[in-house]
Amino acid sequence: EVKLEIAPAVQKELAEFSAKGEIGDQQGDAYFSWSPMGDAIYFERGFRGATNIFKLTVDRESLQATRIERLTTGPGSDAGIAVSRDGKRLAFTANSQQIQTWLFPFDATTGQIKGGGNAITSPGRTSVDPNLSRDGTKVAYDAPRGESDDHLNVRNELWQKSLLDGRETPVIADDYSRWYPHWSPDGMRLVYERRNPRTNEHQMMAWSSQSQEEEPLTGLNDGLGGVSDWCP
Repeated sequence: EVKLEIAPAVQKELAEFSAKGEIGDQQGDAYFSWSPMGDAIYFERGFRGATNIFKLTVDRESLQATRIERLTTGPGSDAGIAVSRDGKRLAFTANSQQIQTWLFPFDATTGQIKGGGNAITSPGRTSVDPNLSRDGTKVAYDAPRGESDDHLNVRNELWQKSLLDGRETPVIADDYSRWYPHWSPDGMRLVYERRNPRTNEHQMMAWSSQSQEEEPLTGLNDGLGGVSDWCP
C-alpha cells in the first residue's frame, strides 16, 4: 500500500473545477486504471450531467501527481476505462441517451392506450416526473441538471410545455432545485417541492401562472416527499 501525493498546483486545479458546481454535481473517482509504466492514472469523473475521462500524471520516483488533463469533453457518459499494454491507446465506453416526455391517446373507459404517441419535450433536455393539467393543455416536468444515484443531489429545473402552441419555458429560472410538480384542478397553479442545493433546506411551494410568482405552503424542511394529489 502506497500513498499518492497530489501537487499543490493540481489540488488547486481540482478545487477550482469542483467549486464551479453545487452539492452533488460531482460524481466519481470511483473507477481508475494505472498506465503500464506507472506514470499516470486514468479515471472517470462526472460533472453536471456528463462523465468524462481524466489523466493524472504521476512522478514514478516521488509518487506525486504533477498534472491533470481532461481527455474527453463529450456530454454523455464516458466510462469503463481500459489501457493498452504499450500505454498508447485508451478504450472506454461512450454512452448517450435521450429521456423525453411522450403523449399517447388514452381511453379512460377501457384503461388502454389508443395508437402511437409523440414526444412533446425537446430531445436536448431530459424531462422526468411529468404532470398533465386536467384540461389537457399543458404539462409540467422536471429537467435534471447533474448526475447522481440520489435524485436529491441533482438540481431539477421546473419547466412547462404548452400543448396548444408548443412553447416550452422554465417556470422559474434560478439556482433552486424543484421537483414533483402538480397542477391545481383549474390549471392556474403549480405545487411542488423546492430545495436549496447549497444548504439542503426544502419546503413545499405554490406557483401562480397569473402572477408568475411562488409562495411557500410549508415551513422550511417540512413536507419532504413530494405532492401526491390536489383535491378539487
